[in-house]
Amino acid sequence: MGTWNLGAFANDDAADLLAEAGVSPLRPVTAALRAIADAPAGEYLDVDVGAPGWAACELVAMAFGYGAGGEVESLPLAVAARLRPKEDLRCLALEVLPRLA
Repeated sequence: MGTWNLGAFANDDAADLLAEAGVSPLRPVTAALRAIADAPAGEYLDVDVGAPGWAACELVAMAFGYGAGGEVESLPLAVAARLRPKEDLRCLALEVLPRLA
């Protein structure tokens, strides 16, 4: 189906990340962020990398108590609650955001 609405969680790649994150979100969220952080500067980022990276950034923000904007379904909220605030993930998400913009 691809993308069905606006927002970080309204696409297949983000849904796959959420499904993988399930009970233990640290590894998949870190991997999604690392895929972007480790990409060579100036290299084109495919949507298959960017979409889960954006969702991962939103999950990290939500873990720190910041909203994703708009209505968020229960699964991202549950994953963010299990992720809990982690300073190293916050720094990694802040490193990744300019690449996504």
